[in-house]
Amino acid sequence: MRRLNLDQLHAVVEVLRLGSFSAAARSLNLTQPAISFQVRELEERLGLTLVERLGKRAYPTPAGAELIEHAQRINREVDDARDTMRRRREGGLARVRIGTGILILNALLPPLLRRLRQKHPSVELVVTTGTADEISAHVAANIIDIGLVSLPIADRSLTVMVVREDPMVAVLPPSERRAPALMNAATLARYPLIFDLGRTRIHDLAREWFRSASIEPRATMAVDHFAIRNIVSAGLGASILTIESVMSDASSAPVILRPLDPPLTRSLAVIRRSDKPDEPALMHVQDALLGLRNLRIALRKDGVAVHRS
Repeated sequence: MRRLNLDQLHAVVEVLRLGSFSAAARSLNLTQPAISFQVRELEERLGLTLVERLGKRAYPTPAGAELIEHAQRINREVDDARDTMRRRREGGLARVRIGTGILILNALLPPLLRRLRQKHPSVELVVTTGTADEISAHVAANIIDIGLVSLPIADRSLTVMVVREDPMVAVLPPSERRAPALMNAATLARYPLIFDLGRTRIHDLAREWFRSASIEPRATMAVDHFAIRNIVSAGLGASILTIESVMSDASSAPVILRPLDPPLTRSLAVIRRSDKPDEPALMHVQDALLGLRNLRIALRKDGVAVHRS
């Protein structure tokens, strides 16, 4: 059986609601023959009589009465769908799927997401975390609408908007207060090196930094990224992390931070499909993510990482 025609269903409902084919025609701005044709077409499609005429009035048959109950639910869903699409068209209610790394989500996005929610409360945000490669693949496949990831991104189907370049820093145990003001690869390689168990972009960059100085880094320990600071603080080695991942606060394990020589930076970019339409809700989210360009993070002389707007 073919699927129900909503116009035919609406015609039957109006005939039975008003009790008249002519009244239904006036209500729907159609001719009476057009209404009669739609009712007859739906009855033939269902193989049932839906409307019966008694005198000058139209009444529902038992099948017609049951169909009206379904039609009322269907009409509510149709109205809701049209209303949702209208609000999406006008930049109102919409869902935007964001992808980023768990570190970026924890360190950079909470204030941004809070402001976005306050400014655009009708935009529903769905945040997914993963590696840069996973997020870029999901954006390319339109599983995620927009991503905030570390560069490089090789997929040519994606638009890449560089947001910021943040310094990476040497992270040393708290006993190393007399460590050089700048840490080069040879000096840092003297420590047992702690790397990320998941082989993130951050530690790929760190390994390449050592190799550029003709030093092949050898990890003495590989742990989950969020455990690195605690492991270093316990005096078990040293590592290289992005500056925002070691933003100092009262609950953080104490470590010594030093700039790298030569400097090493991690680039963050907003990515989306190049053919993705500029829907209002998506643009609200994109603008908010690009606003991270205004966030400044610096390393003070005392080795504390701070925000500077």
